Amino acid sequence: MNHHQISPPPPPPPPPPPSWKAGWAAAVQRPSEGFHKNWALDGFADQTVRQVVRVTGSGTSARIKLSHRYGTAPLEVAGATIARTDHDAAERAGTVRRLTFGGADGVRIPAGGEVYSDAAEVSVAPFASLTVSLYFARPTGPASFHAQAYATAYRAAGDQLAAADPAVFGETTVSWYYLAAVELADGGPSRADTVVVFGDSLTDGFASTVDGNRRYSDALAERLAGRGTPRPVLNQGIGGNLLLADSAWFGERATARFRRDVLDQPGVRSVVVLVGLNDIGFSEVELPTYRPNPDRTAAELIAG
Repeated sequence: MNHHQISPPPPPPPPPPPSWKAGWAAAVQRPSEGFHKNWALDGFADQTVRQVVRVTGSGTSARIKLSHRYGTAPLEVAGATIARTDHDAAERAGTVRRLTFGGADGVRIPAGGEVYSDAAEVSVAPFASLTVSLYFARPTGPASFHAQAYATAYRAAGDQLAAADPAVFGETTVSWYYLAAVELADGGPSRADTVVVFGDSLTDGFASTVDGNRRYSDALAERLAGRGTPRPVLNQGIGGNLLLADSAWFGERATARFRRDVLDQPGVRSVVVLVGLNDIGFSEVELPTYRPNPDRTAAELIAG
C-alpha cells in the first residue's frame, strides 16, 4: 500500500501593502529666522510639538513623512502620535494613535534623510484636520521646517504625547517642523488624480488668515469637490521662492526642488506653476525687501 504524504495547504499570501494617496504636504526649507518668530534655529530638546494639518483626500489609515533634509547630524524622534483634531491643540477623544517606525516607537533619521511612519488606523474625510505630535527627548539642533504655514503649531515641555489637556501646549508659532507629508490609504486602488500647486508666496498663502485654510490651494480643492470631481490638492509653495537662485530664507530654487516637491508626490496628474516674480523683485535674495534686480534678464527667466 502506498502512503501518500498530504502536504499542508500553502499559507495565504500576505495582504498587499497599502496604496498610499496624497493627503497633505508642505515644502521643507532650511532653518532660518523667517518672517515670523519660529523655533527652527534653536530646534527642540525634551519638548513635544503638536501640529495641525487639513487633508484634501480621505482614507481609513494614515502615515506621515518626516524630513531632516537640512540637518547636519542624525535626528532622534522619541515618539509620535496622530489624531483627529478637535480644536486648537486639542485632539478628538478616542482617535489618538501611536505612530511607529518599522515597529518601533522612535526613529533615528540620518542627516539629510527622510522617513515614513508605519500605517496607523485613523478614519479621515476630505477637509478634516489631523493633529500630529512629535516628542524630541534629546536636542535636535536646527530644524528643517516650512516657515510660513499660516497654521498654529504648539509646543510643550517634556513628553506630552498623551496629554489630553491642550493647555500644556502654551507656546505657539505659525510654522511646521520636520513634517513634510501626510498620506492616506483606504484599501482601494491607487489613483493618478493629485493636483500640486507650486510656486512662491502667492501659492504659499502669504497673509492668509492663520488657521483659516484660505490659501488658493484650499479654495481650488473645495471648488473641485463642489463640482463633484474631488481630488487631493497639495500646496508646495514657499514664500519668497525664486526660480533661478537658492536662498537661506526662501528655499531652494524652484528648478532644483521641482522633482522632489512635485513629481515625487503620490498620484500626481496636474501641476499649477506660479513662480519667477521674485527673481525680478529681489536684488539681495537673503533680505525680505523688493528692489529691481538688474542682473536677471527676461531670457534667463524664460529659459528657467
